[in-house]
Amino acid sequence: MLFNPLSLIDALDEESSIIVRFRSGRILDIERTVLRKELLTSAGAFKLASHPGGKVYFTESLVNAIRATGHSSGIEFRIPA
Repeated sequence: MLFNPLSLIDALDEESSIIVRFRSGRILDIERTVLRKELLTSAGAFKLASHPGGKVYFTESLVNAIRATGHSSGIEFRIPA
C-alpha cells in the first residue's frame, strides 16, 4: 500500500522521545516516538511537522477503520509509546 499524508502535526513530545539529531539540530531519526495524543483528535494519518521526511503515523481510529474493511492483510501497524 502506498500512502502519503499531507497533514503535518506538531505532536512529537521531544522531551519524552529519543531523538538523534544532526549537528545542525535537525532530526536525523527518532528511536523512540512519544506523541502528544491531545493534538491528534482530528487527524487520521499524518507526519510529524518536526520530521516531515520521516514515518507516516495513523491514529487508532483510522487503524481500526482500515482493519474493519478486511483489506489489511500484509499491513503491520505498530503503536508508539
